[in-house]
Amino acid sequence: DKVKAGLQRVDGWVNLVTGMGTSGRSKAVNFQAGDRLSDEMLEALPHTGDPYANCICRVVPEEALRQGYRVKTGDSTEETAIGAHLDHWRVTSHLTAAWTWSRAFGGGVVFVGADDGRDPSEPLDEAAIRSVRFLVVADRRDLVPLTWCTDDESQRYGEPETYSFTRLSSGGASEVVIVHASRLIRFEGALTTRRRRTQLRGWGESELQRIYDVLSKFNGAWESTSTLLYQGSIGVLSMKNLFSMMAADKRDVLKTRLDMMDLAMSSTRNVLIDAEGESFTRTEVGALAGLAAVLDKFLLLLSGAAEIPVTILMGQSPAGLSATGESDVRWFYDRIKSAQTSTLTPCLLRLIRLLCLAKDGPTKGVVPAKLAVEFAPLWQMTPLELADLRQKQATTDGIYIDKQVVTADEVGEPKFGLEAEPGDHDRPRRARGRDGRGRRRRAAHRGAGRAGSGCRRRRGHRREGRRAGDPPRRRGGAAGRAGHGPRGRGGRHGQRGRDVLHRARGGARGRDGRDEGREREAQGIEPGTPGLHGAGDPEGEGGRGRARGVHQRGPHRRRRGR
Repeated sequence: DKVKAGLQRVDGWVNLVTGMGTSGRSKAVNFQAGDRLSDEMLEALPHTGDPYANCICRVVPEEALRQGYRVKTGDSTEETAIGAHLDHWRVTSHLTAAWTWSRAFGGGVVFVGADDGRDPSEPLDEAAIRSVRFLVVADRRDLVPLTWCTDDESQRYGEPETYSFTRLSSGGASEVVIVHASRLIRFEGALTTRRRRTQLRGWGESELQRIYDVLSKFNGAWESTSTLLYQGSIGVLSMKNLFSMMAADKRDVLKTRLDMMDLAMSSTRNVLIDAEGESFTRTEVGALAGLAAVLDKFLLLLSGAAEIPVTILMGQSPAGLSATGESDVRWFYDRIKSAQTSTLTPCLLRLIRLLCLAKDGPTKGVVPAKLAVEFAPLWQMTPLELADLRQKQATTDGIYIDKQVVTADEVGEPKFGLEAEPGDHDRPRRARGRDGRGRRRRAAHRGAGRAGSGCRRRRGHRREGRRAGDPPRRRGGAAGRAGHGPRGRGGRHGQRGRDVLHRARGGARGRDGRDEGREREAQGIEPGTPGLHGAGDPEGEGGRGRARGVHQRGPHRRRRGR
């Protein structure tokens, strides 16, 4: 009956004829939960036991903070102050250590020593923080939960509320204090069930616990390969009447001779044997050609279990045809970016917020309204890739400008930091040190009182100007002779038909510039004194004069030929 039942199920999971699926003859492997690693094993494994375990614990936190981050508030002064404060407290190293311990032990914390006038066992009063005294990094072994949150309407229901914190020092001293959970910035380990979290006293699972079996198989494969390398070639010594010699040897003469032969045997020495009764040969145990492929498979097994690319886990370059490893690294960086968002950002923002709430903090107890953190991209382009990208962007911008889709100022503003200078609200926005068309303004065009030789400036020609601090000259007008004479030395000058025509600060335009200059010199007024031309009639009694070939620019003026 059993045979008939088995024949009816030959395509099922169990076959009684062939033995497939049965406990007696099946070669299937059943899963069995392993023992939980002890704290001593978790401490020794990544630090002194296995270098790959150490890499698995620290590579994710280090890569997440490798390129740094930027605190954004909308105020450059606040951002600079907060950045300097974070550097002072070595926030990056503290967060890296706490995150590393969470991956190794299942949990890590940063204990914020905030002075709010309360006992550490009480909830933190953020409004009364006077100063932050210290930051201490610890793992879950130093924190023992004492009380738990029993409010069923709270988001922290079932989580520890207070801990017994053992604070250790390198000198051997220790301190045990009761700390409220609001004073701790927690990094939890791998995700696990709530029942498992109860067994782990409110913490997550260790990453080493999850990959321990795969890690042991990987190391076992390498150890077996080392043994095969040692035993790959065995020397064979043939001796006549060996057993008779061993039976008659009472003083271990034969053993002593074999030991001496083994000590003298090397690639540069010879083996002495009897020519008539002895022979020495080497026997190859087996071929080692396929071991490299097998080890590569174990390496891929470990890489998949740890979710870390081989190029990062082993520190080696990709091999093979068309092998760059770029896709693996980009996938890994995408995972790191996700970890930055879900794990690192909440902890970092809370720590920055507590530092800002301190009365002696970077913002003197005021949290910026638009506090955010921006991480630098993990994937960095090479200089050649960056230059190629800029060239393509410049080509695209040139097409947009030629088609009159955008203007040059609109293209340059977000890329080169264009901004308006004080008093230039009636002129187009321009970059620092450049004119409206993007050309660099010469220093002689800017300072009050720095002018040319008195002639109109023509395109492509320089005019010699005097330096600041020279004695004033007689000419103080800007245009003179109703706008057709040479411009005065008190004002700025521009390029014919291109540069901005600034109103001369030495006197009104339209009147005779020489007369105006004499009057100002008699009054002891330096040419180019700002603000004087704005009082009364700024354009002069003779009307608004303009030098030939020079046109003012602004929202109410047009340039010739545009």
